[in-house]
Amino acid sequence: MLKNKRIRIIIISTLVALVISALYMLGIISDEIKLYKLEATSVLDNQVSSIRNEFMVNINSVYELRALVYGAQGKYVDPQIIGERILKNPNIRNILYAPDSVVTHVYPLEGNEAVIGLDLLSPENKSYEDAKLAAQSDDVILTGPYELKQGGQAFSARLAVRIPDKNSQLKYIGLVSVTMNFPDLISESTNNLHNSLKYDFILEKRLNDSDEYIEIHSGRVSKYDDYISSDFSVSNMDFRLSVVPQSGWYDKSGIMIKIFAFVVVSLAVGIIMGFIFAARQKLIEKSRTDALTGIYNRAGGTHAINTIIKNNLYKSGAFIMMDLDNFKSVNDKLGHQMGDEVLITTAAILKNSIRATDILARLGGDEFMLYLPFEGDSDFLDKKLEEIRIKMHRDIKGTEGVVTVSSSIGVTFYNKDKNFNTLYEQADKALYQSKESGKNRITIYEAKSDIG
Repeated sequence: MLKNKRIRIIIISTLVALVISALYMLGIISDEIKLYKLEATSVLDNQVSSIRNEFMVNINSVYELRALVYGAQGKYVDPQIIGERILKNPNIRNILYAPDSVVTHVYPLEGNEAVIGLDLLSPENKSYEDAKLAAQSDDVILTGPYELKQGGQAFSARLAVRIPDKNSQLKYIGLVSVTMNFPDLISESTNNLHNSLKYDFILEKRLNDSDEYIEIHSGRVSKYDDYISSDFSVSNMDFRLSVVPQSGWYDKSGIMIKIFAFVVVSLAVGIIMGFIFAARQKLIEKSRTDALTGIYNRAGGTHAINTIIKNNLYKSGAFIMMDLDNFKSVNDKLGHQMGDEVLITTAAILKNSIRATDILARLGGDEFMLYLPFEGDSDFLDKKLEEIRIKMHRDIKGTEGVVTVSSSIGVTFYNKDKNFNTLYEQADKALYQSKESGKNRITIYEAKSDIG
């Protein structure tokens, strides 16, 4: 039984240690995720600023183009001169000038001949809505990203050109536009984010007049999808950048090492607790066990009976006190060693006469205490008590002669109104009555009568 209890304690202690370890690990993971996300938020903010700046650096080309047209008072400006100046930026694909919104100049011309004569404000132009918006606005209007016939994707930045008339009123004279390669124009930021900082990312654009975002560029090598995001705007366009560390939000290898360590520690704690419990139980058992007979001593028997009574494990029970008659003569005539053997034999006889649920204890000397719990009918007790009385009656033979021993027994019955002390006092009185009535007999406290 002790071994089974130790195994249960090992299992329970291990499970408790594992639960504590799991909670601790969850705390560690949670803290690591918070730190990573705090760091990622800083990275995200920096990259948003960087991407916005890269957009603006390229968008500034359309302001430069407008300034050149404005400086020429809207008259002819050699697009090659302008183009060579602006196209020093490798992200600029082409430029165009559309007086009265009709394209008349484009540089480089090769590959872009089809746009000459295109009215940017007509439905023939796929992005004419944005062109209309640009013509009505004083700000840059972005369009894109869109597929180019020559291959690749691009954004266009369009800006209205207005020149003062004779009355110093600004008059719309046309549009200038710069086409920017995408995603090249933000490649410095995204390459740094993906390759150097080791973050997967998704760049999205919000659809006009909608809360829906569509993906326009990404860099992914991992399967993680728990991104954090930041929204930002460039000119008329809203974007969203989302990032996640390529290694996830916590150090998995480190966590696995910690988990392994905690499992080992948990098992060790469970085993140690099991051995501590076993050692403690042995000490408790030893303190509650009679050294001579191996059955309960007074403390052990009292504890066991009180446990049954206090927990109301059985409705009733027989509380029995028993003395050996003539035991003093055994010690005096046959010696104390023979007396010890008689006590050991008595304990063995009693133990073999009762059930596993019954309690047997030696109170000291030749006095024994029993508790036989039961539910309902107690008719079996008469037979059991008589059986014990008969077995106790025997001749003890030694080199110095023979001593006949028997037993005097006192019995009382438990009910919910009685505690251990009450039962003890009543059974002890019944035992005394058995002694006074001639020994070798059973006295029931309640009935005040003898049996046998």
